[in-house]
Amino acid sequence: MNVGPKVVLLVDDHAMKLEYTRHRLENAGFSVLTADNGFDALRIVKAEKPNIVVSDIRMSKMDGYGLCCQIRSDPSLAGIPVVLYSAYDVGTEDEHYARSIGAASVMTSSFDVEPLAKKIRSLLSREVSL
Repeated sequence: MNVGPKVVLLVDDHAMKLEYTRHRLENAGFSVLTADNGFDALRIVKAEKPNIVVSDIRMSKMDGYGLCCQIRSDPSLAGIPVVLYSAYDVGTEDEHYARSIGAASVMTSSFDVEPLAKKIRSLLSREVSL
């Protein structure tokens, strides 16, 4: 039974945003792995099996949607929740599509990381209670 910090894989192709969010999530008590594209993220997910994946939607090398689809298509990874986010406003179409491919949540990102940390905690507590 893992009693240490929950492991979050954070994926974003904007280095400053990735570092800032990593630092803030670590301050919130999470252990954070990072990747700057979907291909590296998929490799890390397969090797490390994080508790949750948080990925930017818009990236040049395999976007967040593609990453989510790849994770959902692998039975050994299918139980890992995926949160997709975007710096752009997330609309109803984005939400419907993200849910249709198996994302646990989709949200608009901001420099206030607390809503993201709350979402991660909420999804991880649901996984424990199932």
